[in-house]
Amino acid sequence: MKKIFSLVAGVSLLIFAASCEKEQPITPPVDNTTDSLIFATATAGYYGTEYSEAYNYYTQLATAMQVDSTGSYASAGQVATLDLYSVDSVLTEGTYTLSSGTYAAGTFDVEYTKWYEFDDTGAYVEFGIKSGTVKVAKSGEKYVFTVNLIDSLDKVRTGYFTGDLVVQDQTESTSDDYAGEPETPTQTTLTIPSDSIAASNYGDYYEVGTDNISLEMWDANGGYIALELFTEKGATSLPVGTFNFATTYAANTLLPGALFWGMFPTGSFAAVNEDYFWLEGGSVTIALTENVYTITVAATSHFGSTINATYTGAVTLETVETEAAAAPARNFARSAKKAPHKHITTRR
Repeated sequence: MKKIFSLVAGVSLLIFAASCEKEQPITPPVDNTTDSLIFATATAGYYGTEYSEAYNYYTQLATAMQVDSTGSYASAGQVATLDLYSVDSVLTEGTYTLSSGTYAAGTFDVEYTKWYEFDDTGAYVEFGIKSGTVKVAKSGEKYVFTVNLIDSLDKVRTGYFTGDLVVQDQTESTSDDYAGEPETPTQTTLTIPSDSIAASNYGDYYEVGTDNISLEMWDANGGYIALELFTEKGATSLPVGTFNFATTYAANTLLPGALFWGMFPTGSFAAVNEDYFWLEGGSVTIALTENVYTITVAATSHFGSTINATYTGAVTLETVETEAAAAPARNFARSAKKAPHKHITTRR
């Protein structure tokens, strides 16, 4: 698995954790400022010693927010992501300080430490962090996080959490990465109506020199296919050509699909009835004749199923604006686990 932040709620695990005990009132510590946020959930991806001798916990704290059927945030709230490095394989108590590229024990790294503000539609603005501390403590078996940060616009960001920290082990790929897909190969064909397509250009989302396009299609029976493709920078219309699956982020490629943390669909995949199909082979061809697109999907999934889909009609490419001033320039690592990624959350 890759090191990513998908901006989706850990719905299944968090509901399970919440159901196991009666809710208790949360009282911030005396040294916490009165305008601090109270975070409702805490999840972490554990990456072991992948990046240094310290143990990496990529931690997400979120306020109470509604989620949609895909597990994506769908209401106003705030999220902090903290790239913590612990001296021990169990997240260690102490005060963590912000660092840049050291990955030393007792620090949290600036690259993946962010603050997100969501509006009522689930859209968000990202803010980088320039300084601050995170205090980690334990009260019995519960974790306590006290967050004091200054973002890239010099705004003070403070928050507090006490409760269970839900940890997902990311030190090796497991079958959970492809959960939901039948292991017996099948063949499925989706015919997409002319009003059931959405295309969004996220620009150079991964900062690799190519535009990142999300292409989503729905058939009349509730089938769904999501394609994450890459093209030359500056695209203002859906690009034409043949796209093949690869993890290079190069033009004319598609990103294979999988589950992030065993929960969240990412990359290219199809959903048919109750099954998911994680696409990783075959190709997608996009042709254009007199303003009419023809999209032909001939893909194979992780367990060998064949997914075919066809669409003929108009396609408008929406440009997704980003708040460049809200976050510092990023210089993402390219290791197999730490390559950046995102979850497709657009829905018709």
